[in-house]
Amino acid sequence: MTIAYWCVLFMIMLPYVFNQIAKRGMPLDENRRPREYLEALDGPAKRADWAHRNTLEVLPGFAAAVIIAHLCEADQDKMDVICVIYVALRIAYGIFYIFDRHVLRSLSWMASFACIVLLFVLSA
Repeated sequence: MTIAYWCVLFMIMLPYVFNQIAKRGMPLDENRRPREYLEALDGPAKRADWAHRNTLEVLPGFAAAVIIAHLCEADQDKMDVICVIYVALRIAYGIFYIFDRHVLRSLSWMASFACIVLLFVLSA
């Protein structure tokens, strides 16, 4: 399995790291209605939930870009580097989101989106 594919697996798991940060301290009985609990959060926990949601939203585009790049036999070394950078940017995105660093969060989002575009360009 390539590094790029491992990055896809990592990105499938990353949203749930942010989700667990959001749910930290959640009483067990709240597990019956976790969405209601998450909606009532504020501060860093609320932002961790938002990071979770956004990470889920961008996952299909990243996975598609990696698969298409592989199918088009794009340069594997370049693909791997782009994917590792993407993962690092998405981790940074979540951290910036949780700690309310909105400018850095937006910059990391844009850079990670550029990585997806680069994977498609690499496939051309």
